Amino acid sequence: MTDDDDDDIDELDYSISFRIGRSLADGGGEDHAVQIHGEIIYDTGESGNAPPEVVGTLDGYLCQVSNAIDSGADVFWEVFDQSQTLNNLHSAVFDGDTGEVKEEIKDQWNGEPVGDDVLYIELIHVLPAHRGHNLGLRALYRAIELFGPANGLVVIEPGPLQHGGRAADYTQLELCRFEQDKKKALTRLRRYWKKFGFRQIPNSNYFAFPMAFSLPKFKKIMPKE
Repeated sequence: MTDDDDDDIDELDYSISFRIGRSLADGGGEDHAVQIHGEIIYDTGESGNAPPEVVGTLDGYLCQVSNAIDSGADVFWEVFDQSQTLNNLHSAVFDGDTGEVKEEIKDQWNGEPVGDDVLYIELIHVLPAHRGHNLGLRALYRAIELFGPANGLVVIEPGPLQHGGRAADYTQLELCRFEQDKKKALTRLRRYWKKFGFRQIPNSNYFAFPMAFSLPKFKKIMPKE
C-alpha cells in the first residue's frame, strides 16, 4: 500500500498477485524480456464465504534493454524478436538507425533523460461483476510501482477489446456491453489512461510515461465512483 490509499480501497476486498517467468539458463532473450502476469483477486477474508476468485488479469513485459547492452547482446534479436508484440513495440519506441529511444519521445518530455528499459503493459481486463471499482487503474498503478524501470519508459497501447481481432477469446467479459462505436470507445479508453500522464507517441497507437517523473497521486487519477 502507499500513503495514497484511503478507506475506499481498504473497504474493497481486492488484491493483485504478480508472477514473472524467467529461464534458469544462462543468457538468452527470455532473460531480457521478462513476462509479467498479474491476477486481480477478490477475497472477503470472511469464513463461510466464497473462496478467493480471480476477477481480472494484467499482462505485460519488462524489457531490460540496458542489461542486454551490458552483456553485449544484440538488443533487437535478444529482447524484441521474441514475439510480434515486442517487435511492434520496438518499432514504435526505438530509432531503427541509432537503436536509442526516438528523439520525438524525448522531446515530448522537454528533453528529460529517458532510459532504454521499457515496462510494456499489453492487456488489462476485469470481469463484468467487478467493474466500477477502478480495478484496472489500481492494477496498473501497482505494476508501475513494482516493475517500472528507473528512468525508463512505461508503454501501453490502448485498444478496446470489443474491437480487437481476438474479441471472441474474451466472451466471459461480455464485450457486447461495451461501447460499440469504435471511435468513441478508443477516445474514452485513451482519456482513461491519460489520467496517469501518458502521452501518445507520435505516429503510433502507443502511449508512454517516463519513470524519470513521479507517478501522480492515486487520488488525483482515480475517477469518482
